[in-house]
Amino acid sequence: MRSCSSWSWQYPYLFAPFAAELQEITGVEVPSEPQAEPMSHFEYLLALLPQASRDLLPAPYGELMRGPRGPLAEMSAAPFASGTEYAAVPGASLIGGGSAMRPRVHTELVVAEYSKVPATDLNERERDRNRFGRVMAFAFSSRPEHRHTVPSPLRNLKALNVCVRCE
Repeated sequence: MRSCSSWSWQYPYLFAPFAAELQEITGVEVPSEPQAEPMSHFEYLLALLPQASRDLLPAPYGELMRGPRGPLAEMSAAPFASGTEYAAVPGASLIGGGSAMRPRVHTELVVAEYSKVPATDLNERERDRNRFGRVMAFAFSSRPEHRHTVPSPLRNLKALNVCVRCE
């Protein structure tokens, strides 16, 4: 499998292009950063969850979002725009069609605040939730000779059956 070109790059626009527009896209370059690392699971959630969902994170990280004292409170409390105020495309619904538009993520701030929480502030289950597992890809197959049961790495998730494993 190929690696990600850049874990730190962010798509510079609010909406993905329509399929008909893909051939006209120019000027969007993804830099190559082979040494960069992806954000941890909790870093990613800190960057994207609204403040009202902070209880989905372990308490030490949720506190970073608690307003007005939390260092990430302002970013996580920012209102979402609705996306309906953009121009209509002839023959189509409004661009964004009322979908939530998240404000730009301040990755550097999230990573800096995340790194201030010692791993020892998390219990073992929370540390397990934040670990990267083995990279696997799966494809469905109805053919009996392709049946393969893959045990789940998580206690509460059932094993995968009737799939082809492509590692």
